Amino acid sequence: MKLAMNTSAVVLGLDIGTTTICGVAVNPAGEMVASVERPNDSVVPDLPAGRAEQDPLRIRERVLEVLRGLTARVQNVAAIGLTGQMHGMLCVDAAGRPLGNLITWQDGRCLESAGGGRNWLDSMRARVPETAWASCGCRPASGFMGSTLYWLYRNGELPAGTARVSFVHDWIAGALVGQLPVTDPSDAGSAGIFDLTRLEWHEEIVRALALPGRFLPPVRPSGEIIGHLSSSVATATGLKQGTPVCNAIGDNQASLLGSCAQIEQTILVNIGTGGQISWAVPEFVSVPGMETRYLPQNRYLLVGASLCGGRAFAWLNEVVQNWLREFGVTPDPEAIYTKLCALAASARGGADGLTARTLLAGTRADPHLRASFEGISLDNFTLANVSRAVLEGMAQELAAFHDFAGGAVGARHDTVVASGNAVRKNAVLREIISARLKRPVRVPRHREESSYGAALLAGVSEGLWPDLDHAGRNIQYGL
Repeated sequence: MKLAMNTSAVVLGLDIGTTTICGVAVNPAGEMVASVERPNDSVVPDLPAGRAEQDPLRIRERVLEVLRGLTARVQNVAAIGLTGQMHGMLCVDAAGRPLGNLITWQDGRCLESAGGGRNWLDSMRARVPETAWASCGCRPASGFMGSTLYWLYRNGELPAGTARVSFVHDWIAGALVGQLPVTDPSDAGSAGIFDLTRLEWHEEIVRALALPGRFLPPVRPSGEIIGHLSSSVATATGLKQGTPVCNAIGDNQASLLGSCAQIEQTILVNIGTGGQISWAVPEFVSVPGMETRYLPQNRYLLVGASLCGGRAFAWLNEVVQNWLREFGVTPDPEAIYTKLCALAASARGGADGLTARTLLAGTRADPHLRASFEGISLDNFTLANVSRAVLEGMAQELAAFHDFAGGAVGARHDTVVASGNAVRKNAVLREIISARLKRPVRVPRHREESSYGAALLAGVSEGLWPDLDHAGRNIQYGL
C-alpha cells in the first residue's frame, strides 16, 4: 500500500543553503508541521582573497542536528528530499569521504590570472567552440563545478584519491544512504558543462577542456529514490533505518516548486543572499544574458541571476554601521535595518531622481562591473532616497530580464510570487517589485520555500501526490 493512504505520514525536506541549513516536515495536506533551522557556520576563515570554502564535515554535523530536531517532533517519515546551494564542488574519495573543503559558488579563483593577460575563466571559455556552450543553458562562471574542476586539474591541485566530484547536497544525500553521490539534471546544469538538450555531461566540452570526466557524478532523475537511510544515520538521528532518500534538486528549482501553485502562470522572484527571477518554459530555449535550467517533468526555467541580490541592502546597513562607528556610536544592526526600511517607505518612488545600479559583485557575464549611484543633486542624496534607490535598483536588475526575454519567449504571466528573506522582511521591496513588474505579488505562507519544495518532490516520489502540479495546489499565500 502506498504511503499516500496513510494520512499520518510526513515527508522531510532539507535545504543545505549558503548561510543556513533548514529542514521541514510536510503532511499529505501540504501543511508544514515542523521546521528546524541551524546556521551554516562552516565558512573556512583566513583564505586568500577571492576564495570561498566551507567545511563539509561541519555541514554534515548541522544536517544531523536538523534531522534530530525534526524527529523529536514528527514520526512516520515517508521519505527525505534534499536541495541546496548550487554550482559549488566537493571532491570525495571512493568511500564518499571529503577530500578537502567545499569550494562554493562564491569562489573567485577562476578570475585569477592564468597568464598571457587572461584569467582562468577566459582560458576555459577560449578552449571550447561558442556553439558548444549554447546547449549548456549557461556560460561557465567562477564558482561553477566545471570551472572549479578545470582550475584544480590545470593547477595540479585536484586531491589525490578523488573518486568523484559532487555538489554539497548530493554528497549529503549519498552520506545518508552510505554510497557515492549522484546528481540530477537541475544541479548538473549548474556546473556549466552539462548538455541540457541531451541531459548528459557535454562530451565535447569535457574533451576540449581535457577534464577528468570519470569523476563527474552519474545523473539520475530529480527526486528519484537513490537509496535508503543507513543504520548509522538512523542511530544518529532517530529516523527509521531504510527510510527512502530521494535524489536532490537545485535550490532555484526547489524554491519554484515550493512557491508557485500555478507554475506556468507565475514569475518567481527570489531574493536572499543572491537574487533570481525565473519562469517556466515548455522546451529548451537560449536567451542571451540568461540561464536556462532544468525543471522536473521535462520542463525548463529561464533564469536571470543577480550576484548581489539582498546583499545590496545588507551592504547599505553595513555602510551606515561603519559611518556611525566613526562618530563613536555603537550600532544596532537590526535597529538600523528597521530604520532604513522606514526611510525607504517615506521616500517617493523614483527617489527624487536618484538611481542605484546594485552590481556590487558584478554580473555572471562580467564579474568586474561595479555598482554606482546616478542622478545625485544638491538635495536628493538623503538616507531615505539612498535606501529607496538601492531597493529600486535591486528590483530593476531582476525585472530587466523579464523586460528583455518575457515577450521573446511568449511568456504570459498574471502573478509574481516573491520568496526569500529579503522580500519577506521588507514590505517596501515587495511594493517596488509589484510596481516594477505591474503584477500583484504573492508571498508563500511558509517561509522555507526551498526545503518545502524538496519535500513536495519527495512526496511525489513516494505517492503522497500524483505529480508536482497536484502537490503545488497545497501552497497557500499570505504573510
